[in-house]
Amino acid sequence: MYIAANSLMTHAFQIIACSSDRASAAEQVDKVQRAFILRMLSFSTFSKHLAAVRETNELLKRSMESQVDDEGHSLQVNVRWLQEHGIVKELLRANLHQKQYVDQVQNVLKKLTVRGSLQQEHLEMLWNLTEKVDTFEAVKNNVYSMLGDLAGSLSEEQLNLMFEKFQSRSEWPLADCLKLLDLVAQLADSDQQCKQKVDDDESAPAALHLLKALLPHPKDSGDLQDMLVPTVDVIVARMEEICAQPLLLPGTPSGAQSMLKDNLLQYADFLLWASTKGDFLLTTDLAVRLWKCLVMQGTSCQDQGYRFFAQGLLRFEPDAIEQLLLEMESTLDAQTLGLHGWTCFLAYFTRVNLQRDMMITDTDDSPRFAVRGQVLVGKEFIWKLVLTCENMTLYEEARNYLFRLYTYVVDERCLQDYVLQLVRECLDRMRQAIDLVQLMSSLPMLPPEQEMELLASRQALARTLDLLLVSSNQLPVRTMPERPMHSASTEGQQISITVLPWMSGTERFSLSVDTNSYISVVRQQIAAKCGYSGDPASLRLLFMGRELANDARTLAMEDVKGGMTMQMALKSQLKLDEDAARPPLQTVPVLLAEQAGSYELLLELADAFPQDATIRDITSQLLNLMPTFPDITQRLAEALLGGQNASALSELWTEAGQDDEAASVKAAHLKYTIE
Repeated sequence: MYIAANSLMTHAFQIIACSSDRASAAEQVDKVQRAFILRMLSFSTFSKHLAAVRETNELLKRSMESQVDDEGHSLQVNVRWLQEHGIVKELLRANLHQKQYVDQVQNVLKKLTVRGSLQQEHLEMLWNLTEKVDTFEAVKNNVYSMLGDLAGSLSEEQLNLMFEKFQSRSEWPLADCLKLLDLVAQLADSDQQCKQKVDDDESAPAALHLLKALLPHPKDSGDLQDMLVPTVDVIVARMEEICAQPLLLPGTPSGAQSMLKDNLLQYADFLLWASTKGDFLLTTDLAVRLWKCLVMQGTSCQDQGYRFFAQGLLRFEPDAIEQLLLEMESTLDAQTLGLHGWTCFLAYFTRVNLQRDMMITDTDDSPRFAVRGQVLVGKEFIWKLVLTCENMTLYEEARNYLFRLYTYVVDERCLQDYVLQLVRECLDRMRQAIDLVQLMSSLPMLPPEQEMELLASRQALARTLDLLLVSSNQLPVRTMPERPMHSASTEGQQISITVLPWMSGTERFSLSVDTNSYISVVRQQIAAKCGYSGDPASLRLLFMGRELANDARTLAMEDVKGGMTMQMALKSQLKLDEDAARPPLQTVPVLLAEQAGSYELLLELADAFPQDATIRDITSQLLNLMPTFPDITQRLAEALLGGQNASALSELWTEAGQDDEAASVKAAHLKYTIE
């Protein structure tokens, strides 16, 4: 129906214009169009209202096209008619959830705005729709879209009205506020006005968002700094006030926290934006204040605080970064730290030591690094994490990272010294822990706090042992140790493996090997079996998708079992040159064996904790990786060859009982001696 009516009026205008002037034709057709619009609006159906708004568009369009002919008379008449009959108000009453209807209404409003004829009551009506609790989300979004489209054409008075409306509803959900802010930002032309709203604490989060939107293009950095630096001080003070509120404490109903947390995140985001936009760095004083309010207040925003500092790392002055790392060392609880806190700490640890030239990386955010020395700021806190943290995932990450701090070195000639330092530090910490454990274990009763300390000391022992074991297995040693490990000094299980040669025309063959054989020994056996005349070290052994390149390990340690297949290939000359240039390196177990009292300490640990399977198991693994304890074999040989009696021999593995008469067996000593 509408198409037919519109076509009829279009043709009528053309026919009348041929017999008279266009102004007269427009005047006559306008009367019919206005009557048609009123008739359509008298119905309650959507299709009739859609026809009305479309014809209103056509009415205004023809009037604007006729301005040259009638000096704007037709447009003035039609706009006045729209106002007198409240047509725009009728168009805004319903159907704003329908996109095709909204598009037509938006065109009408745009034409009126350009003409300067959009009334404030029309904006009031639109705004009121967004304030109603029962307004559908689709209607709100459509209203926001219309306001955004009108943005560039509104008068200053209308702009002020919109901003006042927005400010008056600061208790809105932040999501709604931000939707509208993105639109209002297109209207305003005074960033100083926004800054004043921040300074006066009037709808500050809203004003901040608007201020960011109003500075999309670079301005003079000096002017920006003059404006933004004082604002940053105000923002930090606001954040301190928010974080001090009891509503942010854990356990408070989430609804009460939501707005405060949203505002806090808006403030934090603005700080980083202002620093970047104004090309200035945040000072040490600001950094410490932010750390205290975001992280140390014990609020529910702590994880957001960690993310803020991790993301904003490069927006702080170098001295501020160092001070923040010191704050982290002194204030963070290593026992309860989570992954967000660890990520934040690690970013500052890396940055500070890069600044001090104690580490190097490929790029600022690269996880790959190498160290120049062991005087690293913050390393002691990583030790605390390894020994005490409750989160097992974080413990493993911290343990592996600590291992890399001692083994990822710039100068490989220093690698042995760094590894030796790691071994000695582990022994020192183990001795401290076992002394405390033995002291507390000798007491008849312990208060609860000392019981917790006892458990912590036992955990520190187990984790230090675990660090040594991980270091023993992961350190890249390419040569077989001169002194065989304890587990490799005796014959293991005989198994048969299949070998696939690299040479064409050579068939696979079976090889009988000892599971306690070093990889280098197996390499020699394979070279002899296939008649290879070159250096056996030039052969590569591939097993289960990896290369068996660590000659300090045995088949058992590499989990090679009977019936499995191993592939053989040749190393490149470049690889050989690299290996030849690498300085000789002793394994962690060999270095451990060379430290005075290490065997006695490990055997004592194995015997001192009969109920702790973890400590006993790791201790046994370390003892098996170390060369056989020479004192045991020497004393055993002296006892056997010197004609000593059984009681003298038993002193190797027994100790006096509590009554000094009975003798209790040192289980670990006895097992080790028998092996």
